[in-house]
Amino acid sequence: MLVINVFYTCKEGKREDFLKKIEEEGVRTGSLAEEGNHAYAYFKPVDNENGLFLYEEWEDTDAHNIHRTMPHYQRLQEFQGEYLEKLSVNKYFTDKKEICF
Repeated sequence: MLVINVFYTCKEGKREDFLKKIEEEGVRTGSLAEEGNHAYAYFKPVDNENGLFLYEEWEDTDAHNIHRTMPHYQRLQEFQGEYLEKLSVNKYFTDKKEICF
């Protein structure tokens, strides 16, 4: 399984607008509906009004590579610059078939 953590720093006061745009464009719902997706969830840090964290789980790198070709992913790439100062991505592999918290 491939686990991806995306750390966003939104422009001042733009986090809620960014989350709204993600929903309007079907990024989250489209990603969750994809074959090979096990989790796709956004979290707001309690101590950073401009921060945003995305947690993703994919069956494997092939599933994630297909995700990157999807229209909702492409739309995210087009509009995220309007809302973000920076982002960083960390990828991890695990041999577990299911992550339990």
